[in-house]
Amino acid sequence: MKRKASISHDEAKVRELRDNPDFAAEYLKAALEDADEPNVLLIALRRIAEARAASPK
Repeated sequence: MKRKASISHDEAKVRELRDNPDFAAEYLKAALEDADEPNVLLIALRRIAEARAASPK
């Protein structure tokens, strides 16, 4: 039986952000609300940038 290749959590998140703009907006909103941890916003921005860079033009 052949197994499907798995992908990393980060790659799955980037795909979801690329394919679902509503999810990307909510993801960014949630990151903005986490004022106690500024790294959360930076990570969210990086993932959204990766998703935008990977989207077909």
